[in-house]
Amino acid sequence: MVDICSDYGNRFGIRFNSSKSQTTVFGGRSPSHFVVKLNEAPVPYVDTVKYLGVFINSRTIVLILLQH
Repeated sequence: MVDICSDYGNRFGIRFNSSKSQTTVFGGRSPSHFVVKLNEAPVPYVDTVKYLGVFINSRTIVLILLQH
């Protein structure tokens, strides 16, 4: 899926930044033998991601809203 998005971006002049990207796994452990790559650069696995100002934790799947 990452390759499909990257190929689409390359065709239409959209660059995805691998240094600003993160990978998380919900409902299981991060696979140590599997590496997600975006533009040939590895994307790190993290326990918590921030999406549109909301932190999403892979272990508890609880959303923590930030005060503005």
